[in-house]
Amino acid sequence: MTASAAPSATDIEEIDHSVPARDGASIAVRTYSRRGNREGPVMVMLHGGGWVLGGFDNEALFCRQRAEMLHGVAMNVEYRLAPGFKFPIPIYDCYDAVKWTAAHPRVHGGDLSGGFIVAGVSAGANMAATITHLARDEGMTPPITDCWLSIPSLLSPAVVPYQYKKDYLRMDPLRDEGLIYEKVLLEEYSVSTNLDLYPGLPHGFSSWWPTASFS
Repeated sequence: MTASAAPSATDIEEIDHSVPARDGASIAVRTYSRRGNREGPVMVMLHGGGWVLGGFDNEALFCRQRAEMLHGVAMNVEYRLAPGFKFPIPIYDCYDAVKWTAAHPRVHGGDLSGGFIVAGVSAGANMAATITHLARDEGMTPPITDCWLSIPSLLSPAVVPYQYKKDYLRMDPLRDEGLIYEKVLLEEYSVSTNLDLYPGLPHGFSSWWPTASFS
């Protein structure tokens, strides 16, 4: 995790914000952007950790890298964790952070019309996928344009649809869940998708070795 939290090579400005949650509490959100250049798309990142571990450091380097690549703004959400805060508090914390991002472009400085991405890793990817549904159902504006899911937790083994049971092999414990979800989006709902697969690598490898090159 130390490697993930290490500073990036270029000049990234990091600003902490206190975002109100629906129950009156405050959520810490950290923005990452290149100094003097934060007019590109906005990405909200939700870290993994099984809903019980993690914080800003999990995806700090990822957020810095994306701010550099996109010439935009990355938002790192430090949602409240179980067991102290039970379901659905972590999900609503993340959704409230996303809604705050949608409502405060002048504060974070990004261009939501150029891209409004909700991203997550593992448990965070579960919440990112959930938030896209909540935002759709509530008609949130501006709308989320993209969802980036890394090793998402999406299915209980007991409820894998019959037609996808042959695809549920359970090597990485969450790999096949993401592959099935991508197939459902693309084949059943005609949602445009991009898929990256890294054979032979363990769960969460990109967070532990974010600068490594794997072939």
